[in-house]
Amino acid sequence: MCNTHRARLSAGGFRVAGPAVALRVLVVDDNRDAADSLGLLLELNGAAVRVAYGGVDALAQAEDFRPHVGLFDIHMPGMSGLELARAMRERAGGGLSCPSR
Repeated sequence: MCNTHRARLSAGGFRVAGPAVALRVLVVDDNRDAADSLGLLLELNGAAVRVAYGGVDALAQAEDFRPHVGLFDIHMPGMSGLELARAMRERAGGGLSCPSR
């Protein structure tokens, strides 16, 4: 994780160190109930959340949303969570990158 975006969990929820910026989390799971439930829990803890139900949709959402964290189901049909992580890394220039604020 980049030093400029080190996440902290406090009693008030998730926050990115520095100015009050919500942690951006992309939740991806083909099980809609699981994805929606996890997304809701993260939102209740102060995170800005986007939910996708497949890898292709997640890649499209990541372009605009620029998540700090991605939580991916490993065994999705079409594009697995591992393939999604690889594709996101490639789009970020071959390595993990810190999103800009």
